[in-house]
Amino acid sequence: MNLELTKPVTREEVKQAVFSLGPHKSPGPDGFTGVFFRKYWSTVGEDLCKEVQSFFSTATLPQGWNDTHIALIPKIPSPEKASQFRPISCCNFKYKVVSKIMSTRIKKFMPCLVSEMQAAFTGGRLIQDNITIVHEVLHHFKNRRQGKRFDLMLKMDMRKAFDLVDWNCLDPLLIAYGFNHSWCKWIKECVRTVRFSILVNGSPTEFFSPSRGIRQGDPLSPFLFILMSNALSFLLDKGVSQGTIHGIKIKPNCPRISHCLFADDTVIFGRASMEEAEEIMKIINTYKSLTGQEVNIEKSPVFFSKNSPDDLRNNITNRIGFPSAICHDKYLGVPTE
Repeated sequence: MNLELTKPVTREEVKQAVFSLGPHKSPGPDGFTGVFFRKYWSTVGEDLCKEVQSFFSTATLPQGWNDTHIALIPKIPSPEKASQFRPISCCNFKYKVVSKIMSTRIKKFMPCLVSEMQAAFTGGRLIQDNITIVHEVLHHFKNRRQGKRFDLMLKMDMRKAFDLVDWNCLDPLLIAYGFNHSWCKWIKECVRTVRFSILVNGSPTEFFSPSRGIRQGDPLSPFLFILMSNALSFLLDKGVSQGTIHGIKIKPNCPRISHCLFADDTVIFGRASMEEAEEIMKIINTYKSLTGQEVNIEKSPVFFSKNSPDDLRNNITNRIGFPSAICHDKYLGVPTE
């Protein structure tokens, strides 16, 4: 894996990255879009290749390459708070060429690196698989009216997932995956040298340096987030193997499922008991402390099977702090009813 990831970057690889990036995406602080590099490739291609290859040799980005504008996109018609805007990073195109080369290289190894329960940004896996699983579980909950076993499903909404990534967790995480020193240095340079300037009414503010987070708009960010969020899969799988979490099995001949993920969209399945709910919360809190992630509790409902007693539902939701829900309109954009 490391030989493939850190092999010398060819000029053809740089050209493929340039022509695969969106030509009309908003430019970064240097003002250049992909259209410029495509149209004048015969003139600027040679110099760009040398600069990109220099980064992979020295693990140092040229000054200004990692400067980024933040565009604030309103989430609602008349926003009044900062939280009602979605920050989108407008990276310099030259930086995105570097990031695209790295993301293209690591993409082929993602199925081997992350849990089979993660469906996002992983070749050979489909969003429909997660949708089907959740639909079947909710159908099972709705029709389970008898029995002494009670089940629950926790749908977690992560608050500003990309923005809260703890940089200090990335280095040991990458080492744990087996990435070599060169790859880790490249990642560190891409993540830690960023400088932001916020666009206010189209005018940029002064640049400042963040201390955490990865950028929406950076081709590498989704893969870094998936690798980080895989820690939650590991902790849940460990709980299953130790018998502290039982997951759910809707039919005798069906596989037992403890969770499914699509990027930061996380669904956890288990028995509706105080003991199991507390174990799930221990795992969530461990994951939060390791990665810097935070759960948006108001948007993270708990679903119970139809046969679950009301007092049990109330006791569990009061203990773990998540609201109880009866039905859910959509999952990953698809109606559940």
